Amino acid sequence: MLNTEQRIGNLTLSNRFIMAPVKTGYGTLKGNVTEQHLRYYRRRAEGGVSMIICEPFFIHPNGKELPTQIGIHEDAMLPGLQSLVNEVHNAGSKIAAHINHAGRAANPKLAGDQLMAPSAIPCPTHGKSPREMTETDITESISWFAAAVGRAQQAGFDAVEIQFGLGYLIHQFFSPATNKRTDNWGGSQENRLRYAKEVLTAIRNKVGKDFPLIARISGSEFSAGGTDAEDAVTLVQLLEANKINALHVVNGSACDSPPVYYQFFALPEELNQKSAAAIKAHTTLPVITTGRNGDPQAIRALLDNGQVDFIGMGRPLVADPDLPKKMLANEDETITRCGYCLQGCLLNVKALNGLKCVVNPDVGLEYSRPLTKTETPQHVVVIGGGPAGIKAAITADARGHKVDLYEKQAHLGGQFAISFLAPAKLGMKILHEDMLNHLEQSSVTVHLNQEMDAEAVGKLHPDTVILSSGARPNIIPFKGLESSDYVNGFDVYYRNDWANIKKAVVIGGGLIGMEAAEFIAEKDIPVTVIEILPQVAGDMEMISRKLLMQRIAKMDVSILTETEVQEIKGKAIRYKKDGKEATLDNADLLVIATGTKPVNDLEAPLRAAGLRVLTAGDMVQPAKIYEAIHTGYEAGMTV
Repeated sequence: MLNTEQRIGNLTLSNRFIMAPVKTGYGTLKGNVTEQHLRYYRRRAEGGVSMIICEPFFIHPNGKELPTQIGIHEDAMLPGLQSLVNEVHNAGSKIAAHINHAGRAANPKLAGDQLMAPSAIPCPTHGKSPREMTETDITESISWFAAAVGRAQQAGFDAVEIQFGLGYLIHQFFSPATNKRTDNWGGSQENRLRYAKEVLTAIRNKVGKDFPLIARISGSEFSAGGTDAEDAVTLVQLLEANKINALHVVNGSACDSPPVYYQFFALPEELNQKSAAAIKAHTTLPVITTGRNGDPQAIRALLDNGQVDFIGMGRPLVADPDLPKKMLANEDETITRCGYCLQGCLLNVKALNGLKCVVNPDVGLEYSRPLTKTETPQHVVVIGGGPAGIKAAITADARGHKVDLYEKQAHLGGQFAISFLAPAKLGMKILHEDMLNHLEQSSVTVHLNQEMDAEAVGKLHPDTVILSSGARPNIIPFKGLESSDYVNGFDVYYRNDWANIKKAVVIGGGLIGMEAAEFIAEKDIPVTVIEILPQVAGDMEMISRKLLMQRIAKMDVSILTETEVQEIKGKAIRYKKDGKEATLDNADLLVIATGTKPVNDLEAPLRAAGLRVLTAGDMVQPAKIYEAIHTGYEAGMTV
């Protein structure tokens, strides 16, 4: 099933794998394609995907989402777009342009007073209110879509995908939540679909009846008052009647349901796949499903059961460009899977750093620093078996060095080994499993239950030592703490005496503390969180934080911000808030989650002994899994 040919209109694709649009942020401020784009897309094309659907191309500057987004809004973009087409074709893949106008979801800093939408309803993600589009705006914007598809055809793209969903402009006209117009473009469902129909008509008039067109749609907005599965079927009927050649089914809205839009790991799995299968039951068009399609077993089941025609993959191909090639060769065990954590991709794109990936440090640097065998193999000793140490060891091994990895615990993974025990973080288990699997596939020699000091390391006569000894809890010495019973934010996950706990207090409301509080509250134990800062979970990625705060709002969790602990005495915690002192009594469980600090006891004596020392992970600076893996990779590449 994986390598059978399939058609989209008159376009024949060699297998069932399609790369879905992923924003890269690699463009120029004018919207030009860059050399970084060419390398990035060439690498994905070499991985065996039958067609790449590029990141969103803006059709007018007032519809941009990113300052560095690729443009298809004027003829000056054509040379760069043609280069992109040629690069992908030369690497053996077909290529489709994805065109979009973001409407109210556009970046207000870029659109300014030209931010526009069917109705003047602000996008919650930025809070700015667009102006209501006039008849002239509507007519002009329809022409922008048609002109953009015409340019894509002229540039040599094999197909074009048009964004009809995800809360963007065309969808904003269709959705009753964002279209409050009373003219011919609003009100009835027929009127709300008029814009979609006119856009498609204008496009077909521009490029002819045979040019392959794909419609990306939302199976449901998953937001109050928005479109649902029944509305999606109605849209599909209109698209099919107006000569769309394939459907690309996703879910959510950029403005109103970002976690669903981004398919974050804390959400239930298979939302998009179920929507795609439901749509397929109502159409004869080929159906693409995208969203957390990184599990080989699930991919095969979707195709074998005939639920969809194509597997769309965005972030899984960022994590492992060779995923299609590996599956086609039945080498599933070698795949590096995406954990859908958003730390490398979304956070870096929004920070204007360009697309990166937690598990693939090569993203954005393709071909610039190949992982090649060294001509001078060394004996490398890695101290610490957390994510940074494991990545350093695997990387150094891949370069041909002899690597010994020492870990003082009886297991590998460090604090990351319990990360997926926190509520709604099961997706992190994927990263942990793959990390251990790749280590097992390597030639690295692993030594567990081995706590190393400088003398023991010296006796190994290493050429290079990579220190990745992690971090330990930073316990603030509150008055009375030394004579009180407490645990740190990591030890919570190892407890099994929950029946004896009637009330808990967590001091420290960062990521570690809030996840611990939720973990405890899930056991129907009341929890109070004390945080000295004005807000809790301020160090969390924004979507993770939003979902966590929504979950704990339904639990027995009290949060005291801008609150200072004065004294701990037995089961009582005295604190000051708003200049007034108060006491929490009867705390059966006290959790101190006031951050971490590096463990760096070996660097100085090893350097003094004349050894070459590299460092990686939390021992450099306590951070997240992204920094751990990337610093480990850097150390392994530096040897």
